[in-house]
Amino acid sequence: MTLPYLTDDCIYYILQYLQNDHSTLFKCLLVNRFWCKSTIPLLYANPFANTTEKNYLITSTLILCFNKAEIIQLKNQLGLSQINNINFDNFDKEHKPLFEYPKYLKYLKNCNNFIINFVISKWFAKYIPNLPIFCVDNIFPIFLQSILRQSRNIEQLDISLNLFYEE
Repeated sequence: MTLPYLTDDCIYYILQYLQNDHSTLFKCLLVNRFWCKSTIPLLYANPFANTTEKNYLITSTLILCFNKAEIIQLKNQLGLSQINNINFDNFDKEHKPLFEYPKYLKYLKNCNNFIINFVISKWFAKYIPNLPIFCVDNIFPIFLQSILRQSRNIEQLDISLNLFYEE
């Protein structure tokens, strides 16, 4: 007996229906390559909207999507060459993400700025416990720069300008 075949459109409709159910979408990533490629844009359209205890882990993903200039900026801000097994000196050779995750971002809302800053702060607090808070404030624009450089489908963008200018 042959199993019925779902067309690509049917799979897209199923995933669209599940777009607010992140736990199910994460399971869909593991079905096969096509489901994975179709699910990633839904998960990363608004990754900061889902506030869970482990949402700080997205910071690692965003760092892995940095280009050389952003890595150098981050390295200079921190004065470190490695964080959480991410070696900044051999960055291009060691770490290649499977997808360009920031390019799928669609929503960067004003309320998310505080959440994004909190998520980044939480990640750095976990892996660099003695990092001064002003350092995290200086790092936040690097993340926004990277997101804006890579994102192609932004539908809503609200950013406080004071994040980019020192007084």
